[in-house]
Amino acid sequence: PADPAPNFGRIPAHLQETTGLKATQIDRLLDAVRQSLGSSLARMEEAFNTGDIPALAAAHTIKGTLLQCGLDDLAEIAEQVHRAGAGDGSPDPAHQVARLRASLAALDIDEERQRTDRPGQAS
Repeated sequence: PADPAPNFGRIPAHLQETTGLKATQIDRLLDAVRQSLGSSLARMEEAFNTGDIPALAAAHTIKGTLLQCGLDDLAEIAEQVHRAGAGDGSPDPAHQVARLRASLAALDIDEERQRTDRPGQAS
């Protein structure tokens, strides 16, 4: 069965409640979150695809980002990947990485996207 869809619409309210940031600051933070998650996922996928299982430690960065955004269930998946990278016999890291990628697809993450590519954003 597919993982339940995360409530990404809740992230701005969670960040406002936990940080007290203004809406414009949260928008900038969310842009950084998208870029960070995209590049970290790409590093993690590359590590798995090249057999560099210890490099799956990029999952630790993803876990922290997801926790900051209030996405605890997804952070647990990232933690499983991190533990697998540490060699503790955690569930299949390929499956966990695919779960993260699929679950985060709605966040429109893309490690190659630049702010100038987004309409209405100043460079």
